[in-house]
Amino acid sequence: MPRKDKFIHEPVLNSTIYFYESGRQHAKSVVLVHGTGDEGARVWKNLIPELEKKYHVIAFDLPGFARSSKESRMYSPKNYAAFIDWIVKKHAKGPVYLIGHSLGGSISLYYAGTQSKGLERLIVIDAAGILNRSAFLKNFINVKPNRFLDLINTPVSVIQNYIISHLESMDKDLTPENDDQSLTSQFLRKKLYGGDPGKIAAMALLNTDFSGILENIHVPTLIVWGEKDPVVPLRVGRILEWMIPGSDLRIMPDVGHSPMIDRPDEFNRIVMEWLTAPPKRKERITPSFTSDEVFLCEDKDCVITNGSYDRIEIKNSNNTQIVNVAAKHISVERSIVSIEGSSIMSDDVGVKVVDSVANISGCSIDANVAVLTSNSSVDLAGVKLMGKTAAVREAALKSGAKSTVIFSVSKIISPFNDGYKHEIKVVTDNNPY
Repeated sequence: MPRKDKFIHEPVLNSTIYFYESGRQHAKSVVLVHGTGDEGARVWKNLIPELEKKYHVIAFDLPGFARSSKESRMYSPKNYAAFIDWIVKKHAKGPVYLIGHSLGGSISLYYAGTQSKGLERLIVIDAAGILNRSAFLKNFINVKPNRFLDLINTPVSVIQNYIISHLESMDKDLTPENDDQSLTSQFLRKKLYGGDPGKIAAMALLNTDFSGILENIHVPTLIVWGEKDPVVPLRVGRILEWMIPGSDLRIMPDVGHSPMIDRPDEFNRIVMEWLTAPPKRKERITPSFTSDEVFLCEDKDCVITNGSYDRIEIKNSNNTQIVNVAAKHISVERSIVSIEGSSIMSDDVGVKVVDSVANISGCSIDANVAVLTSNSSVDLAGVKLMGKTAAVREAALKSGAKSTVIFSVSKIISPFNDGYKHEIKVVTDNNPY
């Protein structure tokens, strides 16, 4: 059957939208949700010809973007998810496959985790906005090229203080209360953002907490990520894989933020093969904590993967990576370290971070004190912290020491907190977490 494109009215955001569909003869619908920018649905130009051979394809320009009407509306993931729900109920047929890129990926995640009745499969591509905005902004702290060589010999504590000072200054005028007011008030949307839908959508996305939503996604989910995405780091894709039950992450080497444009043939193959293959649920391997092995990394950079350890000690390292390990204790001193997809279980301290920068992603830490810090910057994303006496505590090894901790879609169970956390906190010895 011929393709059909037209302009229609949608009631959720009261907009006129560009709407496209083809392949109406097929029983299953694929709904495509684009990201930011004025390209809109045209971003799918290479994928649609493949999809419409087997599926009923629905694409559109989101309200506020490309050929759709641009108003000063509340373009939030929550409202966009309600719009997707209207599209699905009004125009889709049979089981629905949802595919979203960037902002559209985040909208698709929100929809799948809140109102996914009738959704059969989900594909998200380089989804934006999952991290706490302080963690997101941290990726854009620029270091001038002529300072790079100086940084090599800069003490870790100086780098840590540099990061903390920038995060605190960037976050100071972006409190949730101010954001909520500026976004919900039509007057302030026009005053602060010029009524620009792109700016409103970006701020609303940064202000959205996906805690509790990701773990509520129970449909087969494919996560596609460009290895060299400069906008949303691969770290976010790995966090999604960790948090969405049974999801599958495919990393496309040497690809940026838009795989469907950078490498269309390979991208199309990945999507079409996954949509037509029987769903497979990845089972997570239960970690073993029986090893007595000790790993020491000192005065060098190390990569530690796929092992079981009694403890791991990192000292004076500028770039050490710990991936998919099980350990009773990890100690980090005067170092910059990333810990991914790992499980730590201890009767004492799980992870100790002293005068260091630690990025911890998609991990489970169960201990008397889950994370003990001192004068450090700790970025926790997609992490489950279970602390019998504290989830995060400042050791205060130096007078006046404090640590800055960023929580993104993380869960805490401790005497002081119980629930999801998506915020930035300064931890001192007087306020354990």
